[in-house]
Amino acid sequence: MPPMPAQFGLHYPLWNHSREAGGLLDRACGEIGIDHLTIPVVTGPLQQFRPGWFGDAPSFVTEGGLHFRPDSRRYAVAGARPRMARWLGQRAILEEVCEEAQRRGLGIWLWVELRRVPTLFEPERHFAQRSAWGDPAQPPSACISNAGFRELLHAVIADLETRAPRGFALPDLALDDLQPVPVCDAAACHESAAVDKAGEGSGAASLCYCPACRAVAAEHGVDAEAAARAVRVVLCDAGDWRVARVGDPVVERYASVRLAAGAAALHRLAEPLGAGRCMVATERLQRSPMAQPAGFPLRGALDGQALPPGGSSAYVGHSRFCCRSPADDRAAQAFVRDVSEASARGGIIDFFNLEEAHPRLMDVLRQAVRYARRGG
Repeated sequence: MPPMPAQFGLHYPLWNHSREAGGLLDRACGEIGIDHLTIPVVTGPLQQFRPGWFGDAPSFVTEGGLHFRPDSRRYAVAGARPRMARWLGQRAILEEVCEEAQRRGLGIWLWVELRRVPTLFEPERHFAQRSAWGDPAQPPSACISNAGFRELLHAVIADLETRAPRGFALPDLALDDLQPVPVCDAAACHESAAVDKAGEGSGAASLCYCPACRAVAAEHGVDAEAAARAVRVVLCDAGDWRVARVGDPVVERYASVRLAAGAAALHRLAEPLGAGRCMVATERLQRSPMAQPAGFPLRGALDGQALPPGGSSAYVGHSRFCCRSPADDRAAQAFVRDVSEASARGGIIDFFNLEEAHPRLMDVLRQAVRYARRGG
């Protein structure tokens, strides 16, 4: 069966709408022709700079949090109080943008990065990922093995469902648990992922040893402390701790059971959302033979079996393109070609940082979308 036609959209931070009163949205709808908005509604700290040609405020800074007004009643069961980003104040900008999108005939996808919210860890320190020495990850990052964190994430999604989105993007969760060895050291995350993609394996430093992960290991008869000791020995002697590997079978078993348990937890969260309502980065869809096409290895690491292809319909592929001005005509042509190739796979395609792009890039974006929609 051929893939569904690609849907093109704009990664649209609410603070842009607040400052521009919809000007960026006018350009995207009128000149590119988009189908939806992907709105970051839960993020960690962010800082955004603007080139001089925009002529308005040069930067935006937020410590992160919930970029919408939560319904506090929905969070009672989670036992953790959601923290709003301070820049929002009492404004209901998410509701304004949803109404504007409906008026324009655009769908809404909501981008949630709950693991990266530092204010979450002030009252809920037990959520934090921890190294083999027991130190919390820096910058702070929550572990999905923690049942309390998953309850909070479930509450956030249930709260956001009242805005009737098409679905959700959970990028930071996929980043952690789609690695062959799960990444828990956020500082080394991108570097470890790049090394793994090159085929050299993830580093031992990426393993989390928080109490929740240790409990998962104990449930499957794995000695978490023995695994942590082996990792500490290797990392102390390693020339590059980011890519150091441990050949100890206890460590390998610890990584496997933690990965499988976390992935299954994500699946239990995403599957009830319905078909095609959870974005998964396209480059991770076939990341591992242990993973089914949606990207989450639901059972493989525990029992040696994987779901058959197409075993879950909850997930949809997601491709993103940064809107930087191509250096020359060759770069512009490569951009158009890459968008067309992503479109042939179907799924969701988003353009981000359009607010930082040179105005001339709009011509390239318009050409890329039209060319892709014609089938290349």
